[in-house]
Amino acid sequence: MKANGFVYRARMAAMLRFWREQAGATGRLPAALLRDMRGQARTLGRELDRFLKASDLRLEAREAALAPRRTDGADAAWRPSLWRQRQAPTAAADRGQQVLDGETALYHDCPLAEVWARQIANPGPSGQAPFALVTETYAFSGSYLSVSVRLPAQLTAGTSARHILVLELAPRTEVPLTLLARLNLAQGQDALQLTQTVGAPDVQGIARTEFDLGHAGLGDRDIREMWIDIFFQSPANNRIVLGDLVVARRTRAEL
Repeated sequence: MKANGFVYRARMAAMLRFWREQAGATGRLPAALLRDMRGQARTLGRELDRFLKASDLRLEAREAALAPRRTDGADAAWRPSLWRQRQAPTAAADRGQQVLDGETALYHDCPLAEVWARQIANPGPSGQAPFALVTETYAFSGSYLSVSVRLPAQLTAGTSARHILVLELAPRTEVPLTLLARLNLAQGQDALQLTQTVGAPDVQGIARTEFDLGHAGLGDRDIREMWIDIFFQSPANNRIVLGDLVVARRTRAEL
């Protein structure tokens, strides 16, 4: 029986309802029946405990497998949900903003429907994310095309001028192109920006760039929000696959 099937869900609902009703009727049940049902409940409880422990181990192992490998010296590493979990299909990206999920969006100013973006199962090497973002362009007549990723609060909290943020991408393209990465840091009403050219992929297909926050002019104020924009230079007539995206944080060496 399928665990997500209608019959399964109906039986589970009936079982929960039965034990809920018995819990409310203990004062009316004969002592012999109550002792018998207590034994059944203990047996059921032991089996439920076994299931919970086994499922916890399985889910913990899955989360560990999906967690990004931390670069040397990193105290935190994060991979956006679009590269971890299956998302709803995305079709043509209209001019302006195309929200891909709660963390990732696509931006462009092309006046025609010449940009497509969607999530695919990742055909890249093992060790990369289970999913990838593919963007296809045709006779692109806009001036920019970018993917924007909002960094989570757990990575923003505690980040300061003492840190370096490392961006790792796994880009694959039909036509070679240059990628620019811009880190945006919001402090109060102010926004600071650091822009770097993403380097060429290594033998494992990973391209890296670093943002040294010691040169960002942060001062002593806390960072309220961070996001990264990845710009595709001259993207016309190309198929661009981002097979992975990971942001890691490490402490910069003291001078």
